[in-house]
Amino acid sequence: MMNTSTRFNVKRTSFEMVSSATFDAEVQQRMALFEWINSAVPDFYLSVKASDEELRASLLDGEIFSQILQILKYSSDDEGYHSSLSTGSARGKAQRFIAAMSEMGLPRFEMTDLEK
Repeated sequence: MMNTSTRFNVKRTSFEMVSSATFDAEVQQRMALFEWINSAVPDFYLSVKASDEELRASLLDGEIFSQILQILKYSSDDEGYHSSLSTGSARGKAQRFIAAMSEMGLPRFEMTDLEK
């Protein structure tokens, strides 16, 4: 029997009623993301209980994105791309990561998601 109870989930600035199954799925996705990043990037650790703000703060400098792209051995047609992964502005690193996600056909986020 499926649980159809409702919980309130705060997203951005509005309240949305979300079914328990959807809420649980979001929690599981978030935990999987944190565990994957923690295992993929050796010098990084973020508790699966971390808030959105803690996650944003950890990602804002772009270093995690650069390390993930290096781990994936992602290549781009841009000359000097690999050498630029570890250099440049935080915004530039995040933008390169977002562009790579798009090129690989993966779900992506926007820079504004980090800057909230």
